[in-house]
Amino acid sequence: MAMTLGGIARTVGLLILIIAAIASAAIDFSKGGSVWGWFKISVAVNVLVFELAYFIKRGKTISTKYKDFIMKHPFWGYFSLALFAIALAGLILHLAVW
Repeated sequence: MAMTLGGIARTVGLLILIIAAIASAAIDFSKGGSVWGWFKISVAVNVLVFELAYFIKRGKTISTKYKDFIMKHPFWGYFSLALFAIALAGLILHLAVW
């Protein structure tokens, strides 16, 4: 990863995703919510597996591949990310409001 502000931010973002998902899953497991615990662990593990496998196969991570996509198609890349953020916010809203 390049030691630029963007490279550092991307690394920190990935670490936040992994650590927060594992911590959230640990809470779920410790309080009887194992279905959601396994789901969250599977998300974190899948990110790691895809990052590692793509790096081994292609010499770059899926994160770098997405950066390349955004650089080629800035509108669609950022629009796709915004929609994904909305989808995750929708999931959180769906689970949080009773």
